[in-house]
Formats: sequence, C-alpha cells, structure tokens
Amino acid sequence: MTTLESALSDQDIGLVKEFLRSSSPPSQRELDIALALAVDLELGPHDAVAPLFEACALITKEVLVEAACREDVDLYQTMLNYGWDINSVELAVGGESHVKWFLDHGADPNLTGKYASPLGTAALEPLSGVLEIPISHGAELDPYALFKAMSPRGKGGIPVMTYLIDHGIDINAVRPEYGTPLHYAVNLGITAKERLELLLQRGADRTVQKSSGLTPAELAEKKGYMDVLEILLG
Repeated sequence: MTTLESALSDQDIGLVKEFLRSSSPPSQRELDIALALAVDLELGPHDAVAPLFEACALITKEVLVEAACREDVDLYQTMLNYGWDINSVELAVGGESHVKWFLDHGADPNLTGKYASPLGTAALEPLSGVLEIPISHGAELDPYALFKAMSPRGKGGIPVMTYLIDHGIDINAVRPEYGTPLHYAVNLGITAKERLELLLQRGADRTVQKSSGLTPAELAEKKGYMDVLEILLG
C-alpha cells in the first residue's frame, strides 16, 4: 500500500500533495516524520518541504539534524517563512556563508549550547572567517574559546590563540576545571611549549591560582614538569 512516506521515498511530489489534501489526512506524527524525510540531504524531495509545512508539519529535533547536514540556506529561509525561531537552537558552525547567513538573519552569536558558544566551537578549527564573522556580528569574546584553541584535539593552535588575544580575549580567565590558560598549558606538558610561551609573551599572569590554590609554576612543579617550570620561571 502506498503511504505518504513511500511517496516521499519515490520522489512523487504529486502523490505527496494528494495525501496532504486527502479527506483522511496524515496524523501529526506522520507529517513530522515526512518533513524529516523531505529535508534529508540524500533522500529528500525538497519540493515537498513547503507543502508539508502548509499541512502543519512541525520542526522536530530530527528535522533540525537533517537541516544542519544540508547547510542549505534556501531550506533555512523556508523554515523561517513558516515560523521557525532561528535562536531555538545554537548556531552550528559550518562554512563561512552558512554562518554569515544565520547571523544576518538574526541568530544570536552568543547563544551557548551544551558545551560551548559558537565562538568556542569555531576556535577548534583553523583560523578562518568562521571565527571572524561572529566577532564582526557582536559575539562576546567567550574566554572558553581560548582554551578550545589550545586544545590538543583541535586545529586552532597558535594562529587562533593569537587572533583571540589580539581581539582582547581575557588571557587570565579562570575556569573551575582548568584554572587559567597558563594552568591549562602546564597540564598539557612540554608539548604545549609554544602555546605556553605565547601566553607569557602576551602578558598572562603567572600568579593567578586555580581552585586548588596552585599557581601555574606550583602546578608544573607538582607534576614534575621541570622543563615547563623553567619556562615559567624564566
């Protein structure tokens, strides 16, 4: 038996519209599932998105996930046309044009998600307009972004650290789990030598204590990182 879902899978827009006009229209759940399928990057018949919105399909978590994968500004515009709150989810970091479109259409550059602000997420990547665009749209300099740039799992490194420091990020911000960026660099050991030296060159305060009461030098001594301690005392 042909269903709304199978009509979408077959890319049969005419049949999709027939289902939506039927005297026994799809249930809300069926509409919501259908919208997620229509938004799907590979499978979705994108011409079905607007008719499904007209039939009162809702923007569910699944729809947002599929939309994020597509990074299609025409789709985002359609969602806005049908009442989507662009700030109902954190700004995802994608390509420069994608980020700029969101910000130009009212996305809050300071909306923090579960783990980080858009700026913090962008700081994990190599220096590009994806980092610069939020700042030009009024993003606050989230101190966590500096830690993200220093992270060994990220790709930001020295260029992103330098960019953030040049734009006035708080180089001595204390996070409960890390302490200051200097403490964080100490924890990374001698592999973070360049990051540590950059912080010192740019005026990081060596006397600030983390929650345990240790300064960066005391932390290095406690961990037995004598090479790091020598840099801090130099």
